[in-house]
Amino acid sequence: MLFSEAKSSVYKYEPVINQKFEKDKPIFSIFICCYYNLDYIRQSIKSVLDQDYTNIELILVDNGAHLDVREYLREFYKNSTNTALVTFEVNQFEWSDTGKGIATCWNVALLHAKGDYISYLGYDDLFSSSYASRMVNLFLENPACVTAAPMPYSINSLGEVDKQSGLRDLNTRDRYTDGMDIAIDLIEGGPKKLFGAPGEIFAIRRDILLKYGGYDRISDISQVLKYAILGVSGFDSEAAVYWRHHDKQLNRQSKSKGAIFYKTSKKG
Repeated sequence: MLFSEAKSSVYKYEPVINQKFEKDKPIFSIFICCYYNLDYIRQSIKSVLDQDYTNIELILVDNGAHLDVREYLREFYKNSTNTALVTFEVNQFEWSDTGKGIATCWNVALLHAKGDYISYLGYDDLFSSSYASRMVNLFLENPACVTAAPMPYSINSLGEVDKQSGLRDLNTRDRYTDGMDIAIDLIEGGPKKLFGAPGEIFAIRRDILLKYGGYDRISDISQVLKYAILGVSGFDSEAAVYWRHHDKQLNRQSKSKGAIFYKTSKKG
């Protein structure tokens, strides 16, 4: 059954209170899952507020968050425009199942989203101010476009950009590329260097996500193998997602506990 974990999970959804969407523009939904580290969450949310595209729905997901985060999210929700709030009383995470939050929190956000296009932003990551407008333009310019992506950059805990981290050499695809070509190149180890990213960066058409079951536990690779293959994939190197690297990243904590990731297994 599609979305079974999300639909059976216990949460509260609170819709947008102050709705100001422009009817003649597509809605772009961005969701952020929050648990701890309020400072990073504030920065992440601010990068959405600073977008030059105004028809954005922000979905904040309180994933059983720490009290300071929970209080901030509720106050922000009550006083903001085009913002919805999802609250889980119990944190949707297990060390034995680190993808549980994706199957529940991400898909709950998707099921309630109003947007024509959906994008995920990590609580500790940032978007450039032109991100949403450039992603929407990719979809509008080409009706065959089902996924769209920016250029990824690495930033440190202070938000400083690693000058060597623009992955242009690993993202040599054109503005539009057949998604199947990207998938084949990924499977073959990237000989053409069409796609390289540290995690989930694709904006995806909502109707496609709903039709094919939404997000799954290996979302960073299924964004290509499950969704990009369904049509043309757009790419705008002038838009950016800033991927933050710090000691409390989930993948670093998981590795310290002995987790083996699928890419590592594949290389072996």
